Formats: sequence, structure tokens, C-alpha cells
Amino acid sequence: MTDAIDPAEITARGCRWVRTEDGRIVEYSVTGSTRADARTVVAGYFAVTDEPASWTEAYGPLNVRMINVSLPGLGMSSLHPGRRVAEWPATDLDPILEAEGVRAFHVYGVSYGTIHAMAVAQHHGPERVRSMGLRVPYFGLPLSGELGLPDGQPRLPVTEEVERNTLEVRRWRTGFGRWMGLPLDESDEKLQPPEAFTALREAMEEPGARSHAAMSRDYPEELEAFARNTIPLHSLMYMMARDVALDLPGLDPRNVPLTGDRVVVWYAADDEDCPPSHGKWLAEHFGARTRVFEGYGHIGGAFIDHPAFLRELTR
Repeated sequence: MTDAIDPAEITARGCRWVRTEDGRIVEYSVTGSTRADARTVVAGYFAVTDEPASWTEAYGPLNVRMINVSLPGLGMSSLHPGRRVAEWPATDLDPILEAEGVRAFHVYGVSYGTIHAMAVAQHHGPERVRSMGLRVPYFGLPLSGELGLPDGQPRLPVTEEVERNTLEVRRWRTGFGRWMGLPLDESDEKLQPPEAFTALREAMEEPGARSHAAMSRDYPEELEAFARNTIPLHSLMYMMARDVALDLPGLDPRNVPLTGDRVVVWYAADDEDCPPSHGKWLAEHFGARTRVFEGYGHIGGAFIDHPAFLRELTR
């Protein structure tokens, strides 16, 4: 599979890239300590982005080298329709680790990135993953259904429907586009979003507004970093397709062979996006070093005190 991404543009942005076995491009960045004994940390957000100065300034004293990878379809990484999250470490991350000469490393994920962090720890195990960090985490349908916990994400169409651009997909895309202030196709402007989307937005509106106001007041730099992670609508539908984001075939947190001090879980008790019950269950399951936030919602749980989180992760 190939696409129109120009690797020269990635290099011009100051980032790096690898080509996967199936021809896709994966964008990544390397920042932080350049010391030979620096501890490598693989970060799991959405895409390579500029981080708050307070974070980058902490990398030197913490002696950490950060590798941030753009997920498929985000930043300047190729789309990978219908991908299995459990296979992402082998298909997308391992070529980067090889290119950078990384053997042992720490990994963490934030929100949607937490399923990727767990997939990395499941794939490489304690022999290579020194520690795993999860901030405002969630897991997919098989386990949440078994435990009787909320799904953590709306039941979006599957990849095959996204590729066919069905009416349901267009309605979902219209809802997200209006919510995120992104341009819509002219033919979709009159479409109404599905009832499930409207219910989701209404449920998140009031707590989300409180979270945003609190972050604006107390953590404006971190909130700005969050705002920079804009996801293109086209890519969003592939990234959040139910078979990718929820069904998670092959990934089960109970198969991740790290426990105790090698796991850090931070979550928000008032998270309006990823259910706090997921963070609580994961913290108890792993016997993790845990911190629970309140008053700043999903965004706060994702970004507050990040240098301290890295200190916990790499100690």
C-alpha cells in the first residue's frame, strides 16, 4: 500500500520517518536528552506535535529521550484501514525502534494512546518494556462487556462502512465536523448526526465545559497542547472505526505481563470521555502506582503534571 505522503516534507518539519513492510510511511519525532545513557520513552498521543515548554525543559534533567509516533492517518503517517491495534507495535513501532537502535524502553499512552501502550507491552513484554504508563485509559468491547463497564467510545461504523462512505458514516462525520469546527463536504452540510452522537455530545457538554474552564484558568499551556492535536475528519473515521477502536482483536490487558511498580496509571474521577471505571480497574488489575485527579476532567487527567508522571514512569 502506498500513498502521496512526501518523506521530504516530514524531514523539513524536523521529524523522522520509516517505511513499513507494506509500503506505508510512519512519521515520528525524537526529542529530549542526547546523553548516551538516556532512558528512551515511547509516547502515545495521537500525532507528533509541539509540546509545552515545561515538558521539554524537563526532559534534560530527567535524562529521557522521547520518541513520539504519529498513529495511522494522523500527522504525516499513512492511513492503515482496518488495522488491528494489537499488531501496531510490530508493523509501525518496531521499524522505528530498529532505526533508532532502541532495545529497552519505557512506554506510555494517553486516552486512545493507552490501548497502543498496552499493545506494546503485550508485544514486547518485560524483557524490553521497562515500565508502562497509562493516563486516562480505556479498553475495548470484549473486556468492558465482560466486566459490565461502559464501552468508553460510541459504537461507530466499522472500517468497511467507512471505506464505502455509507450514509451512517457521513452522518457521524457531520456530527464530529460540527463539534470540532472542521469543514464538511458540501453534500453533507444538511445531514443530521445520528441520535447516538447527539446523546454523546449532550452528555459530555456540561462536564466538558467545566473541565475546559478549569484548565483555561489553571493550566493554559497544557490546554493549548491539547488544542493542537486536531484530527482530520477523514482520518478520524478510520481511527475510531468500531473494529479498530472498540473490538481490539488480539489485545487484552490481562495478557500484558507487567505489574506492580512497573505500571503507572493516572486517571480522572470526573472524566467525561474515557470512563473512570476503566482507569480504576486497570490500576487495581496491575497493582499500579496510581494517581486520581478531580476537577479538570479528561483533559486534566491527560496533561496535568506531566514531568512528574515521567519521573514516576522512569524512576
